[in-house]
Amino acid sequence: MKTLLALIFAANMFAGTAPDYINTYYYDPSVSISFENWKEGSLSVKIISKDKTLVFNDKLDTRKSNGIRYNLKNLASGKYDIVLENNFKKVIETVILFDGKIVEKDALVYYKPSIQRMNDKIKVNFLSANGKVDVSIYNGQNTVYEEKFENANPMNKVFDISNLVPGTYTFTVRDEYTSRMLSFEI
Repeated sequence: MKTLLALIFAANMFAGTAPDYINTYYYDPSVSISFENWKEGSLSVKIISKDKTLVFNDKLDTRKSNGIRYNLKNLASGKYDIVLENNFKKVIETVILFDGKIVEKDALVYYKPSIQRMNDKIKVNFLSANGKVDVSIYNGQNTVYEEKFENANPMNKVFDISNLVPGTYTFTVRDEYTSRMLSFEI
């Protein structure tokens, strides 16, 4: 009976929401990151402690290998976020280390907004995590347009920029977890 409960516990513990991004190992506290889903080239890897201290920071070129493995043995017991990020998505894998073992994990995937300029229009496609989206246009330090959207999931919207005076602008789309900026001139 104990063996069956242990197997069920292990199966539930490692049935994460993002198995294609990070694999964790219980008895050998480490994480493996497969680059199969990170084809863009550049990948940021950060390990952040519960008190928001940056424990580890790495920049990788995913075109140079199939993946990488990080050893977590020297980390103290506690809760850590392993954050993987490129230009298209952000994955946050939360792991809890206890007594030299990974006892719990959970992963969330956030997709970044897509912004495309088409002449005098800017097209936004965004699958926001919570449906709350902030859109801003800046000219230097001055905000020329700002709008907050609720229940914008998914957001498919076109913004008309034909009335802006000539200059350099930054268009920003963000939610609680991700953001993207586009700089443009008129």
